[in-house]
Amino acid sequence: MINKMYLLFRNFTIRQKYHTVKKHTVKKHTPGKNIIDYGCGTGTLLKSFAKKNWKTLGFELDKNARQIATSRNHLTVYPPEQFYTLKKGSFDAIMLWHVLEHVHDVHELLAHMHEILVHKGVLFIAVPNISSWDSAYYGPFWAALDVPRHLYHFNHEAIHHLLTQHGFARQKIKPLRLDAFYISLLSEKYKYGHANLPRAFMTGLISNMKASTGNKNFSSNLYIYSKT
Repeated sequence: MINKMYLLFRNFTIRQKYHTVKKHTVKKHTPGKNIIDYGCGTGTLLKSFAKKNWKTLGFELDKNARQIATSRNHLTVYPPEQFYTLKKGSFDAIMLWHVLEHVHDVHELLAHMHEILVHKGVLFIAVPNISSWDSAYYGPFWAALDVPRHLYHFNHEAIHHLLTQHGFARQKIKPLRLDAFYISLLSEKYKYGHANLPRAFMTGLISNMKASTGNKNFSSNLYIYSKT
């Protein structure tokens, strides 16, 4: 059920992601046709940019995922260590979709990202929000804790402090509302041993409603920052 729901929404979210990135990247000061997806997996999202004639480059830790991205999706994808060979000021945008929480040395990574972006280049970082209502509701069973794969947990303040420390300025925080339902569905399974779809839907809905009318602490957020 979880996998079917994920596949159902995947194409919808890919279109959303593409239009969001395009909106905040393609401007007078950034041509917006040169993008990196760091942690690109099999390259499903990056392929949508390639189809629109963007110059794309992917980095992925998993060898099998890299092979699929290359053979099936015809993308250029390298292991993460090669990221540090890229030249300064050579890319308009960098995306990390639920990747930063897996990175061991976030400071080294962000410092190099700042270097290789053009002036006013844009950084897109999507991460779960440890300060969300559903995080408090599920407690240690909150799926986005994902121990031990998630090495760090972020909220608005932590992300802002981290990115400004590395020379980025905030442009926008965009909620990822669908994540609340998916995370709640996984959390139900962890807490009760089975995925209760109606209860997960209500939990996700309540989390989104409380965030919309309160402190904007959605279950996951996309942080859009530009190089200063």
